Amino acid sequence: MASSSKTASNLSLSDLEQLDDMKYAPKDYDQILQNMLTQESMCAQTIKMIVESTRYGLNLDVAAEIGSQAGNSGIVPKVVPLTAVMDYYASAGRTSDAFKVFLKMLANGITPNAYTYTLIIKALASCSPRDPNFPHFVKFAKMYFVEMLDKGLQPTPGTYIALSEKLDEGRDRKEFGELIKAKRFVLPPDDFHTAERDQEIPFITEGLVEAAFRQRKVFEDATKDTNDKEMQQTFEKMRTNWIVEEAWRMYHGLLKDSQVDQANEFYKQNKRGIIPDVAIHTVVIEAYANAGKAKGALKAYKHMLANGVDPNLYTYSVLIKALTADPDFVLTARKYFLEMLDKGIIPNSDIYEAVSKGAKAEDREYMEFAEAVLAKGIKVLKEKDVSGKERDPEDLGTILLMLECGIPCKAESYNMIIRMLAFHNPCSSAVQYAKKYFLQMLEKGMQPDSGTYTLVMEAIACQSDSKAKVIEEAREFMKQIKDKGLLLDNPSYFEFHDHLEDAVDTFRMFEYATRTDDEEMKEIFLKWRTDREAVMKFGFDMLRGLVDDGYGDEAFELFEPVFETGIYPPIVMHTAIIQAYVAAGKMKGAFEAYLRMLAAKITPNFYTYSVLIKALSADPNLFKSAKVNLLDMMKKKMHPNAGTYTAVFEGFARQGDKGVEEGREFLNEMKGNGFEPNERAVREVLRGRKGEVVEGVMEILFDKSHLPCVSALTNRFQNIMQ
Repeated sequence: MASSSKTASNLSLSDLEQLDDMKYAPKDYDQILQNMLTQESMCAQTIKMIVESTRYGLNLDVAAEIGSQAGNSGIVPKVVPLTAVMDYYASAGRTSDAFKVFLKMLANGITPNAYTYTLIIKALASCSPRDPNFPHFVKFAKMYFVEMLDKGLQPTPGTYIALSEKLDEGRDRKEFGELIKAKRFVLPPDDFHTAERDQEIPFITEGLVEAAFRQRKVFEDATKDTNDKEMQQTFEKMRTNWIVEEAWRMYHGLLKDSQVDQANEFYKQNKRGIIPDVAIHTVVIEAYANAGKAKGALKAYKHMLANGVDPNLYTYSVLIKALTADPDFVLTARKYFLEMLDKGIIPNSDIYEAVSKGAKAEDREYMEFAEAVLAKGIKVLKEKDVSGKERDPEDLGTILLMLECGIPCKAESYNMIIRMLAFHNPCSSAVQYAKKYFLQMLEKGMQPDSGTYTLVMEAIACQSDSKAKVIEEAREFMKQIKDKGLLLDNPSYFEFHDHLEDAVDTFRMFEYATRTDDEEMKEIFLKWRTDREAVMKFGFDMLRGLVDDGYGDEAFELFEPVFETGIYPPIVMHTAIIQAYVAAGKMKGAFEAYLRMLAAKITPNFYTYSVLIKALSADPNLFKSAKVNLLDMMKKKMHPNAGTYTAVFEGFARQGDKGVEEGREFLNEMKGNGFEPNERAVREVLRGRKGEVVEGVMEILFDKSHLPCVSALTNRFQNIMQ
């Protein structure tokens, strides 16, 4: 074999940087070349050229010489960095620019080696037929192939296939074949060896060449009908590097899902250098999927079916996950999920999760889909983890589908799915499923927790505007769960069954009173529905507040039924909601909650007024409403405590001198209703606090300062001096 090393020009890094620019150079040539001239890049590219040349027997003499020069003297042949620049452009699908660099190399007297020839021939052959330069590129690729043979260099079989494929499209491949055979390009016998993941096939037969042509044709047909620039570029790269690596993903995917027979068949064909048609089509579908193009993936799948190729489990997995990632194709994904079942293909957990993710409890179409899955009667194996125990997925939509497919789940998963179905603003169909799974739990000997029970009862109460209808349904449901062994007298459950109408009223009132667009408050109120401790805390605050302010009889009357039934009176729930807004620092929300309470014809009690007035007094925009409600409270013969009226007068004091004067006028109005401030109580409220606001409150209420401070003393000194 002749060597091209004798004519190759050598240079150091500094020599190469001094080369004059040439007219063929791409616009970003200098920048790309500089990137290749770093020590790290030069080392990597040299190693790559040596390895590739050795790997395919391109020219072992040249490979050895390059390695020797780089190792002994640190001088790298000029061909190395320029070939690296060509490789960069070719990998980016910039065939013209790669060719310009090759021409630049020739014009500067730099002799390409076998690896350089291989790279440029494959780059030229991979050019799209839509490119205006396509005929010229193919012509040059043929010329350089023959030139390699004339120099005693043997092109790789992959180079031959890439070029011959283009000649097959209306060009005289036979004539070219005879020409290269005459130059001793020999196809070896049938006893060839194929490495599993090599992009090149070291030895090849004529029969295999025909198979390779057909495979390329399958790929071309599957990818040619797209106007998407991004995908065109992706497919161009795949033509250059071929798709062996991508196709092997199917092999590993099939093994992972225990599709051993199909995986073995793939392996046998690939070992002979053949990629099955299903793998080629799936590679195209997956390319669209990876680019987030669900519509393209679907189109590629339909093309696959039109060509008589049946999908396997891996194909369905790629397709369905691509479709469910786009909201516009979720229903289509479910259609192909059912198609899988019709073919007896058992979906893996990834597919289950994909078709279930994001499904809402009130999604009627999803529930119908789940029923359709169940109707298929497919026997699905239990999902097990490595310890052999049943595994419960975290995704609620997946749990729902598993239940409909008859896959056993733990009590925790049942409770989760029932709560999801019944959580808030449930539609009638969601409530029916919540009841269904609640009863399933009891049939399987599982005990629903009290929070789940409460949510189902609340969902029943709030699903319809007809109170009579929901009470009737609630009674029927209680009878069903009692018949299945649920002990309603269990202390962990509230006694809704004995006070059903009151419970329904409370649930409906709570749903009405907690409507809000505030996401933070939504989270708080949703938590209340399963964690009643927060409501109980606010309830006990009211209980203590009423007792402390002399309203013990009213407190006893309000809370005695709560300890028996667990049902809070409307005034307690509304006040708790107001307190929740106050605790979150949302005074406007507290006031809106109060207005909803009045709209529901719920009369505020002493404690409600106290909470509300303190909150309104803290917000300058709502201070006027604080004054109105304080007077309204007094007109109802409720004497405000020191904490409540002090908060109002603090609001006046924050407004400065003008506020002090207005505060005095307001105090006189209050005194007209029998009010008299308690200095000792006010001082207790203000204890530990100093400043102008505190002084202002004492000046308004008692015409004196609480404690002297520097500013007050300064003002008095100035008055004396005047």
